[in-house]
Amino acid sequence: MKPEIDPTTDFAFKRLFGDEQDDELRRDLLNAVIDTPELGTQARELRLQSPMVEREFAEDKQSIYDLRMLDQGERCYLLEMQRRGYWYFPKRALYYGALEYGRQLRSGEHHLTLQPVFVVCIMVKGWDDEAPWHQVFLFRERTTGKVFDDLEVHFVDLSLCGEAHKLNSMMCTSRSLLNVTPC
Repeated sequence: MKPEIDPTTDFAFKRLFGDEQDDELRRDLLNAVIDTPELGTQARELRLQSPMVEREFAEDKQSIYDLRMLDQGERCYLLEMQRRGYWYFPKRALYYGALEYGRQLRSGEHHLTLQPVFVVCIMVKGWDDEAPWHQVFLFRERTTGKVFDDLEVHFVDLSLCGEAHKLNSMMCTSRSLLNVTPC
């Protein structure tokens, strides 16, 4: 009998969603979480990128993501798995997204070429028991509500997923792979 492997551990999660030959599982998971049904906005293909952010200077913070991907439109996706989302985890996720957004431009390139960055953080247990199972954070203008949609940070708390009313079949499949109660 084989010992059961917990897919929420870093190693297993990266093996499950980081297979270079098969991007179907991670593509379907990201599309289910980000939920952009408009034609042409869903990720159709994802290319894995180095998860390590090289430091320019010795005193710079070293960042290593679980998975980093670019889609057919050069939009960036960061996929993170955390066993426990501590109170400071949103700051880390925002930092990761801002870092990726800022890394896109090179000398002489125009700001119009900047592409959206999506940070998707899946947590076995989140930091806020009163939050919904899926939280989406965007930049929004305070008085008009206009959204600046180049950076989205998603938090999925698997411990609260049983309360969700609308999960598509891929999310259900992914949840079962992550040992969460089936839909």
